[in-house]
Amino acid sequence: MDKRENPAGRRGLQGKNQSGRDAETIAELIARVNTATLQNLLPLLENLFPAGKLQGQEYLVGDLAGNPGRSLSINTASGVWKDFSTDEGGRDPVSLYAAALRLKQGEAARRLAEVLRLDTSPRPAAGGRVVDFNAVPSAKPRPSRRVVAGYDYHDAAGEVVFQVTRWEPKSFTQRKPDGRGGWINNMQGVALVPFNLPAVLAADEVFITEGEKDALALGKLGLVATTNAQGAGKWREEYGPHFQGKQVVILSDNDEPGRAHGEAVAKHLHGVAASVKVVELPGLPAKGDASDWLAAGGTLEALRELVAVAPVWEDAQEPALPQGWELAQKILPRVPFPWEVLPASIAASLKSLARSCATSATPLPGYACCIIAAAVGRMADVQIKSSWREPLIFWHADIRESGEGKTAPAHMLKAEFDRRQMAAHERYDEQVRAHAALPRDEKAKTPDPEKPRGYFATNLTLEGVRQDLVGHHTAGLLVILEEFSALINGQNQYKSKGTDREAWLTLHGGGAARFLRQSKSIFIACSRVQVCGGIQPVTFRRCFSSEDGQYLVDGSIFRLLTVFEPAASHELTAAEWSEADAAPWHRAVSRALEWADVRQDPLVMTLTPEAAARFYDWRNELFASKADLPEQLRGFLPKAVGYAARLAGVLHLMHEFAAGREPHGVIDVPAIQRGIGASMFYLGQAVSAVQLLLGCAPATLVEVSERSRRLAVVLESLRGEANNERLAVGHVHERYNAAAPEIEKISSPHAMGGLLRSCGMKLTPGKHDANGKRGVRCLVWDGALEQFLAASQLHAPAPPPAPEPAPEPAPQAEQQDADFWEIPSEATS
Repeated sequence: MDKRENPAGRRGLQGKNQSGRDAETIAELIARVNTATLQNLLPLLENLFPAGKLQGQEYLVGDLAGNPGRSLSINTASGVWKDFSTDEGGRDPVSLYAAALRLKQGEAARRLAEVLRLDTSPRPAAGGRVVDFNAVPSAKPRPSRRVVAGYDYHDAAGEVVFQVTRWEPKSFTQRKPDGRGGWINNMQGVALVPFNLPAVLAADEVFITEGEKDALALGKLGLVATTNAQGAGKWREEYGPHFQGKQVVILSDNDEPGRAHGEAVAKHLHGVAASVKVVELPGLPAKGDASDWLAAGGTLEALRELVAVAPVWEDAQEPALPQGWELAQKILPRVPFPWEVLPASIAASLKSLARSCATSATPLPGYACCIIAAAVGRMADVQIKSSWREPLIFWHADIRESGEGKTAPAHMLKAEFDRRQMAAHERYDEQVRAHAALPRDEKAKTPDPEKPRGYFATNLTLEGVRQDLVGHHTAGLLVILEEFSALINGQNQYKSKGTDREAWLTLHGGGAARFLRQSKSIFIACSRVQVCGGIQPVTFRRCFSSEDGQYLVDGSIFRLLTVFEPAASHELTAAEWSEADAAPWHRAVSRALEWADVRQDPLVMTLTPEAAARFYDWRNELFASKADLPEQLRGFLPKAVGYAARLAGVLHLMHEFAAGREPHGVIDVPAIQRGIGASMFYLGQAVSAVQLLLGCAPATLVEVSERSRRLAVVLESLRGEANNERLAVGHVHERYNAAAPEIEKISSPHAMGGLLRSCGMKLTPGKHDANGKRGVRCLVWDGALEQFLAASQLHAPAPPPAPEPAPEPAPQAEQQDADFWEIPSEATS
C-alpha cells in the first residue's frame, strides 16, 4: 500500500476515545457510506469534479481541486483513486471526499451521508452499546421533493452555462443545459462562474451575498450583486479576475459558517479588487441573511450608510515581505520586454499578432525563441569557453489567467511547423499506400516507409520524444502545451517504473539522458526539445508548492523563462495579422529550418574577447548580491547566466535569418548585450513568479509594458490637472493618444476606462464635471493610482539598451535571399 493512501476507517480506528465506542461507530459509518456511495458514484464525481471526464470505468480530472486534466484517476466501480501528480491515493469514496474537501474521515462520511440522505442517528443495540451509527436507511417515508426556484448562471457573453435548483424540503442541486431546451443533471465539463456575471463585469461596485435569493433581493434595489454556487466555503480562486479593480462589498450571513465564508471571500479578493469591505447587517436573527434584513425594513439608504462607515478589509495574517525581497525587486525589477533585442521586422510582427488577438505581446518573444531554437536544433550552440557550451534549449511558461489569450498567438507563430508537419505526414501516407500496393515478392524486398519527421508535439512523454527523434537530422522538436503544468505533473507519472525528473533536467542541459523503466531502458542523445505553453497562476502555484503551501525547490523552476502578467484589458479591433505583417516572422522560421536541414556540422558560436569580458563582468556583478537575495531566488541566477548566452545565440540567429544572411559564428558585444538584456527581463519576471508561489506577491500586480509605461507617463504629466482628485477619462484618453503611435492608439474613452480598471485604478460610480468636460466618468486619483505609478518605476534606471546592430545591406538583400536560400539539389534528394 502506498504510504500516503488513506483507506476507509483507518483514521477512525486509530482514534478511539476512552471507551473505544467512537472509533467503532465511525468505522461502521464509513463502511456504510462507502457501500451506498458506490451504488451512485458517477453523479457524485460529476458534481464534485465538474471538469472531469469519464473514460471507460475511470473518471479522470486534473487534481483534488477539480482542475481540468488527467492526473487524478477514480475507478467508478471500486472507488479506488490515485493522483499521479502528488502520489496521493485511497481505496474508497470517503477517503476521496475527505482529501478533496480537506476533512477528517468521520466528517467526510457524515457529509456524504447527508448528501445521500442516509440516516445518521445512533441507535442502541442489545447490551446498550452504540454499534451501528447508521445501520439502515430511515424507516420514515421520504417527503416528496419539488422544485421551488431555479437560478441561472451566465457566462460573460450572457449564455446560460448551468442552473442552481432549489428544492423543498430545502436542498440544492446543479444542472446544465442540454442544448435543446432541457437539462442534464450533472455538471461534467462545466466551468463554474459567479452568479449574475455579465452585470458583475460591467459594474464598478459589486455586492457579494451567500445565496442567489439575497443577490436578487439587492438587485431590486438597483445594486449589482452576485454569489457563488454550492454555498458557504465554496468560493473559487478563479473567480478573482472577474472582480479586478472593482469595489466589493460582502454581506455575510449571521452564523459562523457565514462569517467564515465572508472572510474567505475577502481574502481571495484582497489585492484583486480595488477595495473590499465586509459589512455586518445589524439586527439579524441567528442564521439571518440580507433578505431577512430587507424584509425587516432595511433600506437602500441604510445599506449605503453601513457601507460608507465600514472599514476597508485588511488581512490580519497577511505575510510580511520576507527578507531579501525588497533588494530582489530593486536589482531585478519588473520592466517592459526590451523589444530592441529582436530584429525590428520581427518585433513589429509579434506586436501586430498580439493586437490582432487582443492580448499582451510580452510573452510572445519567449515563444519565438523556442520556435527558432526548435528549427535549428543541434545545428547551433554557444561556446563561452572551451569547457562551457550552452545548447539552444528553452522552457517558456506563460503565466496568465484563463481567457487572457495565451493559446491562439502561440499556435499562429508555429504555422510554418504546421505546414511542414502536414506535408511530411501526407508524403508518408502516400508512401505507405504505394508500399501496400506492391506485389508480395517485391514488398518483401522493399523497406517500410520511414516514419514522418516530427516538427512539433502537443503532449509530452520521454518515450514519445525518443521515438520522434530517431533519425531526426537536427534533433529539434517544439513541444507546445495547452497546459504547461503537463511538463511538471507528467515527470513522475510512471513512479512505479522509475522517476523521470532527472532525465528531464538532463535534457534541458542538452546532454544525453538514459532512463529506466521496469523492464527496459531508453536512451536519448543530444536532443533539442523546446517546451512552451500557458499556465494559470493558481495551477502554477500548485505545481511548485508543497501541500502546506511552502515553495518546492526541485530544480525545474529555475530552468523556466517565466512571464507572469495580471489580467489586463486589451481592446479588440478590426486589426489583422496580415500576410504582410506575418511574412517577416514566417520567412525567418522557414530560413532557419532550411539552413539547419542542409548543415552537416553544428555552428559553434563563440564570444569575442570584448563580448566575453562584458559577459563575465555582468555575471560577477549579478552574483555579488546572490547571498543577500531570498534563498528561493538564488537558484535562478546560475540558470539566468546560461540563458543569457542561449538568448544571445538564438537572437543572433534570428537577426541573421531576418536579414537574409547566412549566420556566422561570432557573438560580439551587441549580440551578448541582447542576451543579457533579455535574461534580465526574465529574472524580473521570475521574482514575481516566485512571490506568487510564496504568497508574498504585491497586493496589486500591474502590467509592466510599453503601454503601461506610456500610461504612467501620461498620468504623471496630468498630476496637476486633477479636479477634486478626479481626472476625466476622456481627458486621459486624449492625452494618451497624443503620445501613442498611430497603431497603438486607444479607440474610445470607454476602452480607456477598461485599461485603467485593469491596471487596478478606480473610476467614479457616477458622472462628474472635470477637465472641461461635463457629466463624464472620471478616474479617481487615490492610493491605487499612486501605487500604479510606483509599480511602473518611472524613475528607475532603465536597463542598458542593446547596441544597434550593423546596418543591413539594402539594395542586395533580395538577391542575397535568392542565392543563399536556394537549397542544393543533393540536399533535397
